[in-house]
Amino acid sequence: MNRFPSKPLLAATLLLSFGTSHGDDLVRQLDGLSRQWLMTEQQASHIEQSWRQQKPVLEQRISLLKAEKSELSEVIKRSKTSSNDVDEQRIALLEKQTQVEQDQARITEVTQSLKSRLDGYFSMLPPPLQQDWMNDDEVEPSELLRRQLARLSRLEEFNDRLTVVSARLPAATVGAASGSDDVLVKQLYLGLAQAWFVSADGSYSGVGRVVDGEWQWLQDPAIDPQAVLAAIDAANSQVPTEPVSLPLALSDSLAMGQDATTITTTEGE
Repeated sequence: MNRFPSKPLLAATLLLSFGTSHGDDLVRQLDGLSRQWLMTEQQASHIEQSWRQQKPVLEQRISLLKAEKSELSEVIKRSKTSSNDVDEQRIALLEKQTQVEQDQARITEVTQSLKSRLDGYFSMLPPPLQQDWMNDDEVEPSELLRRQLARLSRLEEFNDRLTVVSARLPAATVGAASGSDDVLVKQLYLGLAQAWFVSADGSYSGVGRVVDGEWQWLQDPAIDPQAVLAAIDAANSQVPTEPVSLPLALSDSLAMGQDATTITTTEGE
């Protein structure tokens, strides 16, 4: 997988264009899909905002718990060498231990809630992100929290750039002959919103996007394979390139109205 830094900068400019002859049904379909996608973006934005708000509090609690644990250890060590106020110290230790356990329980509850919300988006993620999120076995609460924060960081990072990966897709997905082996393709991801794929020889091409709540790869003969290859070259390039336009599907039907997105690279500092 190739990941690209912000220098050279990678820009994606969406240029919307629709015909006027599709009729009311098409308008309603596109309007419904647009609202559906806006809801998804709003939910993702809400999760990121919630994380930004909760992260400092959770990190501060973890720091306090570590400090209290260290303090408890020192108190216990001193209590072994002194017989004064043993009972009072024992009571204080029990109270602190109870407080620590309560704080840990609250952290665990918040972490599990965050994990459940993120798990709900798993099927809509692009495949590279799905692979990153699958490693989530039973772990200690502090490690589980760290993993959820890492998930959100990866989500934000992936959405802020163009990503190019190589992968194999089933022959039926790309439109190859029945019984053929999986086809090796390059995939260009425009953040979380859309992706395109193309084989090395340009024989197969299509798009990847969320359909019925799941990420799917769809063959689209209308897509120019050479344009996808040029866009991938532009994404990989370390020097400024000419803009490359690709269709941006907004409907379950690939034959219906599409937008265009322009991909280019610019000179870094």
